[in-house]
Amino acid sequence: MFTQVKPGSNHPEIAVVTPEHQPQLSVDITDSDFKALLTKIYDNTSGIAFDQFISSLVHEPKKQVEQIDSTWPFNHYFISSSHNTYLTGGSQLSGKASIEGYVNALLRGCRCLEIDVWNGANGQPKVVHGWTLVEPIHLRDVCKAIANYAFKSSPFPLLVSLESHCDYEQQGTMVDIMLEEFGDMLLDKPLNPLRALPSLDDLKYKILIMTKPHEDENENDAEVGRAVSKDNEKVASGDEQNHSDTDSLSTASSDSGTGPLPDNAETVQGEQEVKKVISNDINPRLGNLGIYAVPRPFENLYHKFSLEFNHIHNVSERMFSKMENKPLLADSRDKQDDGEPPREVTNATSEIHHEDLTPRGVILHNASYLMRIYPNGYRFNSSNPLAPVYWAYGAQIVALNWQKVDKSNMLNQALFEGTGGYVLKPGSQVGDSITAEASLGVQMRQLADRMKESLNIHGRFREQIRDKIGERKSHASHLMSNQPMPRKRTGKLSVELLGAQNLPLPANGEVEEPQDFRPYAKVQLIAASVPEKYLDKPGIPSSGKVVKQTTHRTKTLKGPSPIWNAAWVYDIASELAFIRIKFFHNDGILNRNDPSAWWACRIGNHKEGYSIVHPYAMNGAVADPSIVALLKFTWLS
Repeated sequence: MFTQVKPGSNHPEIAVVTPEHQPQLSVDITDSDFKALLTKIYDNTSGIAFDQFISSLVHEPKKQVEQIDSTWPFNHYFISSSHNTYLTGGSQLSGKASIEGYVNALLRGCRCLEIDVWNGANGQPKVVHGWTLVEPIHLRDVCKAIANYAFKSSPFPLLVSLESHCDYEQQGTMVDIMLEEFGDMLLDKPLNPLRALPSLDDLKYKILIMTKPHEDENENDAEVGRAVSKDNEKVASGDEQNHSDTDSLSTASSDSGTGPLPDNAETVQGEQEVKKVISNDINPRLGNLGIYAVPRPFENLYHKFSLEFNHIHNVSERMFSKMENKPLLADSRDKQDDGEPPREVTNATSEIHHEDLTPRGVILHNASYLMRIYPNGYRFNSSNPLAPVYWAYGAQIVALNWQKVDKSNMLNQALFEGTGGYVLKPGSQVGDSITAEASLGVQMRQLADRMKESLNIHGRFREQIRDKIGERKSHASHLMSNQPMPRKRTGKLSVELLGAQNLPLPANGEVEEPQDFRPYAKVQLIAASVPEKYLDKPGIPSSGKVVKQTTHRTKTLKGPSPIWNAAWVYDIASELAFIRIKFFHNDGILNRNDPSAWWACRIGNHKEGYSIVHPYAMNGAVADPSIVALLKFTWLS
């Protein structure tokens, strides 16, 4: 699904996918030393021809990944996600928005796209990165591309993170365009009356919109896609490149460049921070498309927004590290159960304090609800945070800049390759003790006890708590009817890098002839989990305490077909563990290390024994079939 690059060529910075470009899984053995290495292994094999033996070694992700169980609610999966999908260049500030970004992402298995929409000329909404030099494209063209490619690589639901900066009228035009272009693929009403998230099977071939809800102050209940209170909506649209840190915990379904606030917006000074509060300016036709992923601001894990079954918290990487349970503010406008006018809220009762936010609390939240993490706005060069940090907390959606191939994109591909863009979260995040606590209503009963004082103030919230307990019990019956969630193997793993053939020359042009190539490889274990000692401590531990990286390197050899016969043993203790191999050129004079190619896989998604793998060029392109590496994975315990 990537463009092909010939050995030694100076490939472009970005590999743009077109439908005719498919990955090559065949192997062309041309180097005599590499063939001799394979022949030595083949001599210990009997009963098959040499060509069959070579074919049997080829790593094919779709055969290595377990057949996905698509019967679970879709929040039980990690979801392959793109940030600022319309950008194709390396800069977030310049260039041109392009439908190629959407085509490329969809053909690579992306299941959560982003669209930033602004008022356009002649009443036609445009897609552009606000407050930058990026040239816009028409929303209709984007929707046409999405409709054409949405399910080319996967039948599973496609989420569209929609950030609207349009006025009321053009919001209506946005809805018309999506209805016309997406047709029956657009999910515009709940699938059933149950207040529970559907399964992947239920949502196959459907496009789900993530958009801020329209607020109806006369409603007494939180209906699907709507909130219970107009007054509690606090919006901070946009990435941190245009806002302060406090603006980043946003109800906007996305997070990129922002525009001017509506004329009826007012700035409110609170005791905790300053936030932009936008009045009821969401066109109900647009707001009602938010059905199973409704963006809500994060205030507290026990806030009513954090208990709506269909909410999603959008959090920047920076603000994730600063997350805390803020005091719950009593809503004095809620009526009491007996129908009497709302009581006056005094300073003594206006804040309800709760226990500190802990990693376990975040993991429990994400066992039942959605969370999306996105890059900070200062990443102007399209770099990314380290995705496994957030997967360790169970965040389903880690939106990455796909415009450049960096470590996070390599690991993202390793996690989702061959899966259709959805991967069941580890059992430790969804099943076993987490499932028991999160699904059987234990957490909700404890919550109700903690919030007796709050329930006296939030009259309507009492019924919501009761509803939540019922929903969890219903959800638990589904969990208990399923087979146990598959587990990734842990233990001691031997990883051998025996050699490679025809590695591509570095893309920077420093090496012109294959005989001048001096390759070596770095083999890295990357494992993510929240250590037990931090689970119940207040605050979010640093990423270095969550993701552990162990790196080894081979010796430097000469020529594009090195034979290393190097081996290492790794202790695999996490179900979110990856092996990443990166090939470099060392010039031997200035000690420059120019990258050549890479390959990565999730531990468990590989053959045990010998494997022939196809390294990727540094732009993410599938290289020529003759560019291969020979690995061996052996479980020792």
